[in-house]
Amino acid sequence: MNRFVWDLRYDDPAQIPDAFYAGLPPRGPIVLPGAYTLRLGYGGETRTAPLTISADPRDRGSALAGLRQKFDLAMEVYHDQDALHRAVNEIRAVRTAVTGLAAKAGRRPHGAALEANGVAFSAAASKIEGVLMQVNIKGSEANLNYPGMLNEQIYSFSQLLDDADTAPNQQETDTYAVMHARLGSQLADWNTLKGTQLAAFCKRAREAGLGDAASTPECDAAPRAALR
Repeated sequence: MNRFVWDLRYDDPAQIPDAFYAGLPPRGPIVLPGAYTLRLGYGGETRTAPLTISADPRDRGSALAGLRQKFDLAMEVYHDQDALHRAVNEIRAVRTAVTGLAAKAGRRPHGAALEANGVAFSAAASKIEGVLMQVNIKGSEANLNYPGMLNEQIYSFSQLLDDADTAPNQQETDTYAVMHARLGSQLADWNTLKGTQLAAFCKRAREAGLGDAASTPECDAAPRAALR
């Protein structure tokens, strides 16, 4: 009476709400051939069943080794997408919190400097977000006017990895290495921004008497948006 169809993929990476993609949203990589266990839990009871995923019978020897290499690269891309999406979501949450605190400070006597600090942090956070993803794409024709940023580039690259059961070529390996390094640099910049400007802003907000408002999870965010 109930049926679940597995698409033979890992769980999807974290998603960015309202992000636009030309095709399906980012998905998890296709699993490798092998033995798996299906597990169903309900009412405190668990049932399991074996499942075998077979390779294409045309894939033998070096072809299977190539498939493994393609899978390993797809998993790296998957982790990068997840880290990028989580960073964008965190940037937006923290920026919203800081913007609210800055506006509150601006309504208080002698709060102009703290408000300016908040505005400066939000601008710096937005700059990083703008490198991580193209924030102006809202529809299918917007990519004609705005260049794809890291999120769109990594997304397009991930689509190439579903092409065939073959090892990635040198161009694919080199392309990924460049994107991975650029992403690592931006995540490092975000962590630095949190550890400096955000920490200083929150400290001043507490000293200014904003107290509880400056003790939000966003304001206390610890540097953590790093690549695996």
